[in-house]
Amino acid sequence: MKVSYFGGGCFWNAERIFHTTDGVIETEVGFCTPVDKTILTADVEVVKVTYDPDRISYRELVRIFWTTHNPLNPANSKRSNAERSVLFCLDPLEEDIAREELSQNPGFHTSIEGFRNYRRAREKDQKYYLKN
Repeated sequence: MKVSYFGGGCFWNAERIFHTTDGVIETEVGFCTPVDKTILTADVEVVKVTYDPDRISYRELVRIFWTTHNPLNPANSKRSNAERSVLFCLDPLEEDIAREELSQNPGFHTSIEGFRNYRRAREKDQKYYLKN
């Protein structure tokens, strides 16, 4: 199993889409603190996706990620935006794939970053789409 973190707007919709994707084992919503956090940089709402790389690739997950929000929204570039579009990469291979996929989508306002820590959101935010 592998784990990846995707920030794309409100985490409820992204979790709904990832959770119903074949090859995804589990999803959880929470917050990532970017490595270069400054006073103006908010923690980012993310979906933590646990998946089976034999059934779905990271590249396929990135392509699904583009459908979970509007990556063309210029507000995604604002570092103070907790609901901005960001791919938090855990290793150089993920980063290479993310950069390649982003380069094929000119106009997307998505950043590729590392993060310091992840914290789980409240229980009432988990699987929100199943509760409402």
